[in-house]
Amino acid sequence: MENNEPTMASPKKTFAKFFVVTFIIVTILGVTGLGAYSYMLDSQLLHKDTVYHGATEEVSIGSLIPAEGMFATDPEFTNTNRVNILLLGTTREKLSDTMMLASYDRGTDEVDIISVPRDTYHEREGFDDNENRKINAAFAGDPVSAAQAVHEVLQGIPINYYAVVDYDGVAKIVDAIGGVEVDVPFDMNYEKHSENPPLIIHLKKGKQTLDGQDALGFIRYRKGYTDGDEGRVHAQQEFVKNAIKQSMGLNLPKVGKAVIENVDSDITPRVALSLAKGVTNKDESAIKTFTLPGNSVRLGLWFYFCDGEQTKEMLRSIYAGEDFKATESAITGPDDPNYYVWTGGGKIGTVANGSDSN
Repeated sequence: MENNEPTMASPKKTFAKFFVVTFIIVTILGVTGLGAYSYMLDSQLLHKDTVYHGATEEVSIGSLIPAEGMFATDPEFTNTNRVNILLLGTTREKLSDTMMLASYDRGTDEVDIISVPRDTYHEREGFDDNENRKINAAFAGDPVSAAQAVHEVLQGIPINYYAVVDYDGVAKIVDAIGGVEVDVPFDMNYEKHSENPPLIIHLKKGKQTLDGQDALGFIRYRKGYTDGDEGRVHAQQEFVKNAIKQSMGLNLPKVGKAVIENVDSDITPRVALSLAKGVTNKDESAIKTFTLPGNSVRLGLWFYFCDGEQTKEMLRSIYAGEDFKATESAITGPDDPNYYVWTGGGKIGTVANGSDSN
């Protein structure tokens, strides 16, 4: 006889499962999470002997930036069970130094993380200087503005929620994890005393466990990668996976507390809990990472120009659950006849000369 009774689970196991899913969904640089963790750290998950699991409760998923273009009209994209969350790692200068879109498939419990290089060229009305034509300037303290920019670069993709952490918060969460092991690809030495506090990076090549401050240096370091900012993005993605694996230890409650205190998100506790229900343990193959296809070009400043056609192909592959590998892009700038972004298919402006900066 089939048993349809609701099941019971230990609070430790339930908390771990919840943490894995939400941690992955809102990971920035592998160390951020939902601002809603206070809910799962309360007596319902940590101070009771059992946790009750009944039927899955339907909740209303938010819509920070609604779908447009193919995401609003094409059945390949409209018939989906995904939740898209914008992940921002920010600086004191109110720039989004790291931008990732985590697309969580509620049907398969798989996560696709799309990194958008901070130098991605993106025009905004009323902002004509070069610095403001980089997508990292769209944040300016407003996650909705950053979400709109990523929505446009990613062909009108809907964005349901955001999660924001600054670098001080990143360091605190890494320390709560107990450090993150990485393989530093080369010696990293860089100092920029004009920042507040000064950015000082001195790391030796090789496998090592980095504390919070050294982890910041690793994820922020840009010089020395043969493929420029794309190399830095790849290093950040590997950091994501390592941090997720290393967070699942005895320090888990401490990590959750650090996340509560250092991450700002508009996702609600009820939605966060709903996303975690029914999730089975997954290995790291359930997390796929992608980088916005395109090419770096120096036009006064370094800019990253997205390849619209390859971006569309990447998004179709993600929503279909298929593999995708970008080919080398030949896009050379906004005057390139092949350079298009999603604005109804129109070509956008030109770049003036400027000075380079880290």
